[in-house]
Amino acid sequence: MSGAPPAAARWLLPALAAAFAVDQVCALDYALADWLYRAEGGRWSLRHDPLFSGLLHAKLQALAYFSYGAVVASAIACRLFPRLGRVRRDLAYVAVSYTLCVAIVAVMKKALPIPCPWDLQRYGGALAAGGWLDWQAAVPVKGCFPSGHATGGYAMFAWYFLARARGWWLAPAALAVAGTAGLTLGLVQQLRGAHFLSHDIACAALCWCVAAGLAARMLAPADESAPPVTCEAPRIRGWTS
Repeated sequence: MSGAPPAAARWLLPALAAAFAVDQVCALDYALADWLYRAEGGRWSLRHDPLFSGLLHAKLQALAYFSYGAVVASAIACRLFPRLGRVRRDLAYVAVSYTLCVAIVAVMKKALPIPCPWDLQRYGGALAAGGWLDWQAAVPVKGCFPSGHATGGYAMFAWYFLARARGWWLAPAALAVAGTAGLTLGLVQQLRGAHFLSHDIACAALCWCVAAGLAARMLAPADESAPPVTCEAPRIRGWTS
């Protein structure tokens, strides 16, 4: 990769790991959810709100799916043009990274018996509070860890690693956009009672690891993947200098 990553990138994964540990030890999941629940009048008043449920949840999720589909379609289309070899590889990296992030999150959401806040008696649901795996198998609790909605933002970490590998000046901007999108999408779901804070932290860490791991394997340095650029003027047959 080109150059050293910015300080924010170097410290992001350790910071996420530390935040997750602090969250679990200090029960920040419940502290934040309690505050949001009280602020909304002792109920998840934004759960079915047209703005939060319609635009910021359903519409933004559809936009994320559309952008993912556009990347995959572009990567496939580039196979028709041999001269776009590096572009095809770059788009393939982003497409594979997106796919793995979504797939891993989906599998974890299906497999882990982690409820949403709105499932708990504490927040108007039916389940008693418990720890990570305290809910019994007889209770059909699945689908809330990690945060699937936030994946639409954090999966864009792939664009940061691509920009960094190619030496593009907009790498820090790509990092900021991915982080902001993930935070925004995650906060929307927390306000609706759909996720705890730890669900979003785990999602961010997972997407970062997937994007970083694939970048190390799929993205060659720019100076090794493209022919050298020279300033020599083309020679015209029959002319002498």
